[in-house]
Amino acid sequence: MGTEPLLRIRDLQVHYGTSHVLHGVNLDVDHTSLGMLGRNGMGKTTLCAAIMGLVPSLGGSIHFDGHDITKLTPEKRAQLGIGYVPQGRRVFRSLTVEEHLRMMQRKGSAWTIERVFDTFVRLKERRRNLGNQLSGGEQQMLAISRALMLDPKLLVLDEPTEGLAPAIVSDVIDLVARLSSESMGIMLVEQNIHAAFAAAKNVAIMVNGVIVEKLPTAALEGDIELQKRHLGIEPGHITAEEDPV
Repeated sequence: MGTEPLLRIRDLQVHYGTSHVLHGVNLDVDHTSLGMLGRNGMGKTTLCAAIMGLVPSLGGSIHFDGHDITKLTPEKRAQLGIGYVPQGRRVFRSLTVEEHLRMMQRKGSAWTIERVFDTFVRLKERRRNLGNQLSGGEQQMLAISRALMLDPKLLVLDEPTEGLAPAIVSDVIDLVARLSSESMGIMLVEQNIHAAFAAAKNVAIMVNGVIVEKLPTAALEGDIELQKRHLGIEPGHITAEEDPV
């Protein structure tokens, strides 16, 4: 794997119209799990979109696995090995579970439909159900599985536990931990701070479009003052505000 990070972002600048959202983001993601935390509207979802090439950058650079991907299309970034699970799942209402997976099938991928069904037994049971016939948890399983079918080196998950029952949240956390143990890079954007603590080895905090902290998860978990200052979380609270950006 070498000494270079899997994903290296330097001085990334992103605007939405006249709004300056990302103000020179610097971030490294290695072959492990990173939780991305921040208050409402700090730019975390915009960062995910910028990594995938879904919004243009007006400055800075993004390097992935030794390639400069700053100007590449989303398709090219996916082909290089970046998987994306967007906020809101975005499954196709008129396609079955199996059709979703076949659409993403890739020759030689370590992730096959059979492996997905072994990982998510519920999806196997629902393989012929349409996207709009799935529960929220099943849709999230499908959204993650769809990204895994590309055999990614880096998996970017934007709010994967949002609106899910505790048992499904636990399943998502377990999967992220397992993938990270297999040296897949994970960037996990989360409002459920305890889910991020359970799933990620390291955490980063975004404030006003800038990464202000990156530290081991255990260090943030034990620093209530830092949580209050940057995340607005009081003792006993488990989530920060939702991020609409």
